[in-house]
Amino acid sequence: SADARGRVVVELFYRPGQELTEDTIEFVRAAKTFYPQFAFKFTDVGASNASLPDRLSGTPTVTVREGDNVLHWIEGWKPREITNALETISLSAKEHGLRDELHRLVSSEKVMLFMKGDKTNPRCHFSSGAVRILQSAGIEFGTYDILSNETVRAGLKEEFKWPTYPQLYVKGELVGGFDILKALDETDQLKDEIGRLLKAEEE
Repeated sequence: SADARGRVVVELFYRPGQELTEDTIEFVRAAKTFYPQFAFKFTDVGASNASLPDRLSGTPTVTVREGDNVLHWIEGWKPREITNALETISLSAKEHGLRDELHRLVSSEKVMLFMKGDKTNPRCHFSSGAVRILQSAGIEFGTYDILSNETVRAGLKEEFKWPTYPQLYVKGELVGGFDILKALDETDQLKDEIGRLLKAEEE
């Protein structure tokens, strides 16, 4: 189960004097250092107050759980398999964390332009053009310099399936890049389109 702070729990079930060797203890000590986000627990299966899973048939057994959800069940002492399990969960958590951060960023202003540079110092022709179009239309917008953070730059491309910059978002939804902005501007639809998106989100 997860502990009070909601962390994933790595639990080693053992019989005293049988498998809890110095190597085992040292491995867990190192794992705690490398994976501080996990809670580690030793459970003596012979203890009267031990809470044991129904599936437990032998020791040592290592379970990796989140709440009542068993993510990994490893029978026998297999350090490499344990490490792989922890690394898999750790990477998955990082990906979820990045997705949350990207969605927070694109929603940080009602209209957000992700560009190379910023309003006062655009660092490519297309970013400069996007700023000029939005300012000419009298649209208030925030910017984010994707050159300042490679993780965000690569992450937005993957998350929103748009390969180039700049990228314009309205209320967290992708509108498109420079070509779309330019086409909307040239047909005098830009201000109406952004206004429509803003109003639709509020309804």
